[in-house]
Amino acid sequence: MTKPIIKLSTVFALITLLILLSSASSAQAQTVVTRFLPKYVEPNKPFKVMLKLEFGSIKPNGVIIVEKIPKGFKYNSSDPKGLFLESFNELRWGFYCDEVFNRTITYTLIAPSEAKKYKFEGFVKTVHGTFLIKGDKELIVRKNVTEKTTPEPKRCPGFSITLFLFALFAIILIQKRLTKNT
Repeated sequence: MTKPIIKLSTVFALITLLILLSSASSAQAQTVVTRFLPKYVEPNKPFKVMLKLEFGSIKPNGVIIVEKIPKGFKYNSSDPKGLFLESFNELRWGFYCDEVFNRTITYTLIAPSEAKKYKFEGFVKTVHGTFLIKGDKELIVRKNVTEKTTPEPKRCPGFSITLFLFALFAIILIQKRLTKNT
């Protein structure tokens, strides 16, 4: 009985399909906002939150970002200036036409006096849809914090790099099998 040999053209077709599927999902989410929070903050102390706004190749004409601030936190300031709706505990930014570009938004809050874990939520709206803000979602208020309270963006390879490395590994593995069988 002979072993089935996978044709190299079939492998390339499968890899191409994987790449197309991954790029199709990223075309749907061309606008990404990522939140960076410190892990801990002290009660009644100011701290910064960073939102990183990034666009893919399809950039909308307008973007609205809504950040829901947990109850108990006090809004202090933001750069660029945002609109704080105290009755809803929401902070909003709107960027239109020439204002729509990759940018970092920083806002400052004052932590509540109650020490516990708090959850942040938010979303971004464009003509392409509404997307949740990614990144950090929880922050802990506690006494005696020795960490830096300004968040740092985390750097890690994206899904595309992982997919590329997987495909490259698959090609090498299949080529080795093909050369063994010939």
